[in-house]
Amino acid sequence: MVLLGKYKPAMALLRRYMETFLVALYFDLELKKYKKNSKTFEHFEKEKERWIRKGRRFRFRGEYGLVERLVNPDTDYVALEVMKNTSTSFSKSSFRKYIEEIYSNLSKSVHFGGINLPDDMLITFSEYNDELFKEWYSRLLQVHEICNLLLVINFPSIVEHYEQYSKKEIEHERRIPLLLDSQIKILKEQGVFDADS
Repeated sequence: MVLLGKYKPAMALLRRYMETFLVALYFDLELKKYKKNSKTFEHFEKEKERWIRKGRRFRFRGEYGLVERLVNPDTDYVALEVMKNTSTSFSKSSFRKYIEEIYSNLSKSVHFGGINLPDDMLITFSEYNDELFKEWYSRLLQVHEICNLLLVINFPSIVEHYEQYSKKEIEHERRIPLLLDSQIKILKEQGVFDADS
């Protein structure tokens, strides 16, 4: 979309990607907690299937929102340490609030009023706008980093699997890194990989 000059729809797709990732991670974490034959496991399995089939909506921000359930104090602390030590522009005091802020910014592109998104895609002419492209690209990097940081904190073994896969399948220069090496180093220092089960 962004290559066609459709910046608002491209932002909306980033939000959809972020939503889908966060909900899938939530269900993976919940299902990981319980024995497969337990009633609670079956409950979450049914909820996950309902979400997949019917697109059940979740509240993402605020008290009892999905982000609050995903980012407990330990996750918030570790992610905050990574962000503070690897990003010169990161100045937030809470990783959870940072996620909610990015989500809110992406939501502005979805709820811009008046025209439905598909109509906007058809009516708006393709036009390159350097400022809008840079904003979209910045959001893309933020969403990528948020999702991958949450993934690695909650499923640390993914790093080893990713490295093995990427060495075999993709030229090193062409692969998109899961996280920066400096971020992985901080996660190791914080003991994230010690807790992997």
